[in-house]
Amino acid sequence: MNDTPNNANRGTDVERARELLNPSPGESVRKELWQMTKSEYESIHGKPRKNTTGTGGFSPHKSAVEIAYNRGLPVPATVLADYPGIK
Repeated sequence: MNDTPNNANRGTDVERARELLNPSPGESVRKELWQMTKSEYESIHGKPRKNTTGTGGFSPHKSAVEIAYNRGLPVPATVLADYPGIK
């Protein structure tokens, strides 16, 4: 991989996850939504409002975690602990 960020060269989601978990020297670590615990997410983005959809209770964080888990990305156990119904 070359050193310049280029989405066309990023590869699969799993490869991108590995890059995020193992940054190059001097590269800052930025967690994706699905890598954050619920409390980390809420400290950055605030708590979701209860009536964000017609049925209520939609959580962008939970949705990101579910999608990552279903894609086979390495979702940390501490994140999965926030949503026991995902496993």
